[in-house]
Amino acid sequence: FRSGRLPAERLEASAARVAKLRSWFGTSQPERAEESMIGLTAARRAVTLTGSASPLVDPLVVEMETPPTIAVGDVPWGFSPLMPQAEVVRVKPEEADVPNILERASGRSLVVVVKDAHRYEISQSVVSAVLAARPDTTVVEMGLPIWRPKGATYLATYGAARANAQAAAELLSI
Repeated sequence: FRSGRLPAERLEASAARVAKLRSWFGTSQPERAEESMIGLTAARRAVTLTGSASPLVDPLVVEMETPPTIAVGDVPWGFSPLMPQAEVVRVKPEEADVPNILERASGRSLVVVVKDAHRYEISQSVVSAVLAARPDTTVVEMGLPIWRPKGATYLATYGAARANAQAAAELLSI
């Protein structure tokens, strides 16, 4: 290696690993690699649905803000550009006006998106209040799915990256 040369066996082994990786996410053609990004493929495999998601009708998506953490800071997350058919609003849980949310969602599908709700009792309270009035609400957890409201249609994405949001948006748009 110090000579700057690699044995042919090393190159062949590397090519075999790349081919195996491509087959794992469904393409052997390099020009199709952007269509089958590994992160999105993994996110699609990870997202889980409890309950049954109905087709969305003029959806209102309410994203509950969470404070930044010391580990990752303030990072973007959510559905904004991924659901162009939806009205997406972001609210702070402590300022959430549940009657207003319910009024805005009248005659529409309602999706409430949380991140790490298990860490924030106020987020749990807001989600529970919404579900008490609108049991047909879909709850999407974009963090760790530790707290789950009972009886709700619930999507767990196991992450808040764009790929996770896209996987959930695709599932909701079916």
